[in-house]
This record gives sequence, C-alpha cells and structure tokens, in this order.
Amino acid sequence: MKLPVLGTGYGKGDVITARNATNIWFEPRPQGEKGAVVARALPRIQETWAPTDLRLLSSLDSGQHALAINGTELVQVTISDNPLSATMTRAIANLPWTTLPVINFAEPRAAGGHGGFVVTTGHGQYVSYNGVALTHTMPDGVEAISCLYHRGYYLIASPRRLHWLTDLAGPPAALDFVGADASQDDIVELVDLGSAVAVFGQRSIQFFQVVGSLDNPLMPIIEATLSIGVAYNRQIRKIGGQVYFWGLPDGGTPGLFVLDGLSYKRVSGEDLERAIMAEPYNASNISLDGWLWHGHSIVKFHRVHNSAQTSPTILLDVSTGAITTITPDAPYSGRTWTISARGNLLVGSQRSVGVVRHQEVDPAVPRSLTTDHVVTDLLDRFTLDNLRLDCRGMGDILLEISKDGGSTWYTVGTESGANAVSDRRVQWNRLGTARQFTFRLSATGAFDVANVMLNARN
Repeated sequence: MKLPVLGTGYGKGDVITARNATNIWFEPRPQGEKGAVVARALPRIQETWAPTDLRLLSSLDSGQHALAINGTELVQVTISDNPLSATMTRAIANLPWTTLPVINFAEPRAAGGHGGFVVTTGHGQYVSYNGVALTHTMPDGVEAISCLYHRGYYLIASPRRLHWLTDLAGPPAALDFVGADASQDDIVELVDLGSAVAVFGQRSIQFFQVVGSLDNPLMPIIEATLSIGVAYNRQIRKIGGQVYFWGLPDGGTPGLFVLDGLSYKRVSGEDLERAIMAEPYNASNISLDGWLWHGHSIVKFHRVHNSAQTSPTILLDVSTGAITTITPDAPYSGRTWTISARGNLLVGSQRSVGVVRHQEVDPAVPRSLTTDHVVTDLLDRFTLDNLRLDCRGMGDILLEISKDGGSTWYTVGTESGANAVSDRRVQWNRLGTARQFTFRLSATGAFDVANVMLNARN
C-alpha cells in the first residue's frame, strides 16, 4: 500500500509514504496543503453517560434520540446539542431474558411510519414498542435473531425463515420464501438496501423486494443470489449508505467486502487481511463497527476473545487505504457501537457512552507512524533531514525512532513545553538514512493535532 500522507521537501512526495500507524487518525488534508490526508492524534471520547452493561446503542428517528439496552433494560438515550452529550432519559421496558445472544431493532424511518419499533434478542420471543412495550412469542417458538423495517413491513428473521407483520400488535406471518438455499443455509442478518432487503446467510446472500402480495409481500430476486456468507451478525456494518462485511466467498479467502448493487467486491488488501487473521484466528470472533468521518468511510475491526487475551483494534480508512492500529489502552479499542450525532460521533462501550469532537484529542498515549519499506531502482535508501510536528498543547513531546520496523528504538530528543505557546511547531533534524523509518511520539500532557511532515532526499 502506498499512502501519500507524508509530504517531502525534495519532490519525492510519491515515494515517502506511510504503511501503517498506531493511535494516529487519518483525515483529509486541509484545503491548500499538499497531499491527500493528514495524520492526527486520535480524538478524545468525552464520556457523557456511564451505563452498567451496555449491550446495544443505535440511532432513532432524526438523531435526537438513541435506543440502548443496558443490562436487560431497554432505555431511551437523548442527544443534546449544548453541550453535546448523550444521557439516558427514560426506561422503556425490562426485557424478559437474562441472556441476550444477539440484539437488533427495527424502526420506521420514512414519513408516515408507525412510530414504533421491534427488538429481537435471539430468543423465541420479541418485544414491540408503540407507546407500550409488549412481548410476543414467535411461531413455533423459533428464535428471533434479526429484524428490519422495510417499506411498510416489519421483517423478523429466524435461522431458517423470514416472518413479516404490519401491525405491531398482531402475530408475524411466515414467508413461503426464505434465505438462499434455505434448507442448507442459516440466516445471520437482514440489511435494508432501500430498493431491496439483503438476507445474509452463513454461506450466501439473497435479495428480496416488496411485491405487495397479501400472502407473500416480499419475493426473492433469484438470479441475484451471491455465493458468499458471514459467520456472525456483528460482521456487517452499513456506513455512509454502503454495506461492508467480513465474508468468506465460496472457494475463496476471507476478507472485507462491500455490496456493489446486487453483487460484491473485495475492499481489503493483503496487509489488512494479514493483520486481521493473525493467530489465533477464528472467523466468528471478528466484530465490525464503522462510521463516516469527514467524508471518509472508517471500518473498525475488533477480535473478541473468550479469555483475558486481547488483540489490537484496527481501523481502515476505505477512502485512502490507511490502516491504523489502536492499542488496548486507547480510545475506540475493544467492542463499540458508533453512530453519527449532530455532525459528531457517539461512541458506546460496555460501561461508557461518549462524544467525539474533532477539535479535542485524547490525553497522551504513544503514537507511531511507519513509512513504507521502499526498495526501487531509483530509491533504495533515503535520508530524512527533519520531521515537523504541528500541534496544540503545553506538555513535553518525546520523539523515538526505529529503523527496523519497531524492534529496537532510540531517543531522538524531547521538546520541552515549559515555555510553549498553545499552538506550536516542533521539529527534529538530521534523522539519518534507512530503507524504513518508524516514529513514536509521546507527551507528558494532551496535545491536539499530530500533523506530521517529513523532509526527505535520496
């Protein structure tokens, strides 16, 4: 991957590029500056609500509210503007289960909708809400694993069948048609595509569209069935109108894919797939989150373990191909639910819900940036004359450097913040010659933008 985030002073901007980063966030470069994107310090998450055991966070209606499941309690979260915050404002219902294997909800988004919603939790019952919370039993006691609202119909999926209803008080009816090759494949998740519904299975994806029949209001688009599946519903994420998923094509290798009309295409490259599938790899342990940030689609990968073992969280900027590793002690690490709120991001983890503001950055955590290992006919080794860091903050900033990909480090120097102004430019000179450099930045206090510029020559 060649990611031109690092400009140069010697006309080699297409040569000195970044391969990956740790705790650094890639954003579009401000207008008027060279390069496609800029590397910044990871933004801070400001906590506004502390749940006891968050199990779901998802937006409702126009973005004024969110739906959350805290423990087994279904609650409403209200998003306020001044100051931007998210707080639990009322309890809706206590769910009648102590374990919640999977959680999903369906709510009308179009004008004239019912205004209610359905919650499924992987049990033989589901909860509907339209002013009053009601618990309903699924036909034959099958598990309600996913739900969706699409063009006037609530759809509820069991592992082998789709069910539908238009009246929240009424019982769901089963469609005669179920997932692709339904006798062999289990349904995992439902996704609304606007003109159709995508039914994700463990080995296939099939598409349904509304036809309005009284007995079977949705029919499958038979010719569009795809031979690719997902292992778990948390491996599918809709970001900026695009549906991304970690899938396994028939006869192929696992990877990140995006639906392309009624087909799909691979998004991930070898670097990302190698990082995601590092041992011990288990397809069902991969969890996806994602969001739209300044026009860039960000996909987040987290590996869920049943033990105390932890794995780094990985962010992929689909727009640029930038890969960022997030260490376990940094924001965004672990399992999260992220939704857009008032032009900012709302991020929920098990015991924290907070707001991300572009202007504010996380307190000091080590950050690193690795250049590509460049070996070409024109440039085998290159010399770095200086590294410049534009930032905001009063703390001391330490620069360490590695020429072997991070195996060994040495200190370049510390720039004191004792007499620093709020907005500062820090520069280290004569950094040496190598085929690859990794820079690690740390500070004694919070600093704002980590805007890195290299001056290099061959």
